[in-house]
Amino acid sequence: MIVISDTNIISSFAAADALPLLLDALHVDHLLIPSAVYDELQAGIAAKVAYLEPISHWIDSKILRVAPLTAEQLERAETLPQSFGAGERQGIILTDDSRGTLLTNEKRVVNYCARNHLLCLNLSQLLRLLWKEKVATPDQVRTFMRRMTEAEGIVFKDDDQLFA
Repeated sequence: MIVISDTNIISSFAAADALPLLLDALHVDHLLIPSAVYDELQAGIAAKVAYLEPISHWIDSKILRVAPLTAEQLERAETLPQSFGAGERQGIILTDDSRGTLLTNEKRVVNYCARNHLLCLNLSQLLRLLWKEKVATPDQVRTFMRRMTEAEGIVFKDDDQLFA
């Protein structure tokens, strides 16, 4: 399975110190990130966002692999809604071309993927997957959610459904 991630998922799982568990739950040994996502993550690291520090190690160890786009793919990405960030547009193109799965927590992108029949998983679905695949206990997932809230201000509105 080919899995492409947007910046927000990598950032959230870095904040929770749980990216390796996400890989286990997805049954993959790496995630692809578009070059724009790489640039966004590097900007966060340069800005000294402490919880992003492991990302350099994940890139060096090939847990995160940068997937550069061709000139044609970059052109197609520019035709997507400009309300999407560059990483989101590039991620959609890579997902479409590879028939992979896009990881994003941007609701507009999730809706776009649904309308265009692209596989996509959001943060709540990924957290649910952690305990459904027995990679983490519900208590561990709650701890991850708390860390994400503390670091990034994420509000989980559907946490009851997440554990249903």
